[in-house]
Amino acid sequence: MWINAHWSADPVYIEGAIWLAEYLIVLFFVVLLAYLGWKHRSDKRIYLGVLGSILVAISMAYLIRKGFYHPRPFVLGIGTNFLEHGASSSFPSKHMTSMFSGILFLCLLPVTRWFGFFWLALAMPVAWARVYLGVHWPLDIVGAFAVSLIAALLVLATQRWWGSKTIQA
Repeated sequence: MWINAHWSADPVYIEGAIWLAEYLIVLFFVVLLAYLGWKHRSDKRIYLGVLGSILVAISMAYLIRKGFYHPRPFVLGIGTNFLEHGASSSFPSKHMTSMFSGILFLCLLPVTRWFGFFWLALAMPVAWARVYLGVHWPLDIVGAFAVSLIAALLVLATQRWWGSKTIQA
């Protein structure tokens, strides 16, 4: 409750939080595509790794959400909801899973690490905004981070294993 905005919150804060929660994620993917195309266009492992990490993480999140329904705060009548959202399961956050999974894969590679850390820092206000606006619990964000980290590590390990098999063949 100390993170969720009160009904009397300043509309400027609410609008700013909505921008963070909805549009900074879109900006991340636009910048990610531009960055990969500009800086790493010849390294398909990075493209495939980011895409694989996102697909694995979103698949894991989907399975968790289908097997374990966790209501959003506003469904339980807790806090104030400022972001129009359906009453689907909240754990883990799909928005944060998609963002974290791409970022964490980049953080694991030395060549893209600083870009990943930069966006990891920018992901924190997005995470805060989704809780502030009343559509997620803090644990939903932690769950998204954990699922994304597992996915990024699995994809990186698969790439390394596959690469070692290809070199030996």
